Amino acid sequence: MSSLAKVFRSIHFWLFVATFLSVCFAGAKFTESFDVQNLLTIFNGWPFAVSLMFILLSHEMGHYAMSRKWGVRVTLPYFVPMPIFPIGTLGAFIVIKDPPSNRNALFDIGAGGPWAGILATAVLNLMAKTLISDNYYLPLLYLAIFIGLLVTLLNLFPCGSLDGG
Repeated sequence: MSSLAKVFRSIHFWLFVATFLSVCFAGAKFTESFDVQNLLTIFNGWPFAVSLMFILLSHEMGHYAMSRKWGVRVTLPYFVPMPIFPIGTLGAFIVIKDPPSNRNALFDIGAGGPWAGILATAVLNLMAKTLISDNYYLPLLYLAIFIGLLVTLLNLFPCGSLDGG
């Protein structure tokens, strides 16, 4: 089976696509540009979706990269779409298949996600301040940045399976 066929058969890919579409829908609803008569207006929320998905993907890939560095087997990220939720997603997660070998590995894996998410948020903020001059896209970009920071902050609480736990 070709690698492209494997991608299209992967649940990770389809969850990513479904989450992207639901976040696009949320972004279009924020700008009040979604029209039920024309379903393609869902893509009016693409700046919000690209920005928020970039932050979420960066966060999860931070965990993934640190897991690989320490030799811990993990899955690719599972994204969770939620079209009725105000931001279009419940986030993403990876599944650790092996226990980390020591506390340093556990700390690095846990901290890798928030650091990568903060870095992605900083990059988006820099882009918003320097590159983008279109006032239509700025509110969506800043909303995604705010949500990315908020989710990262909430994820650092020291409880359960959150990154702070």
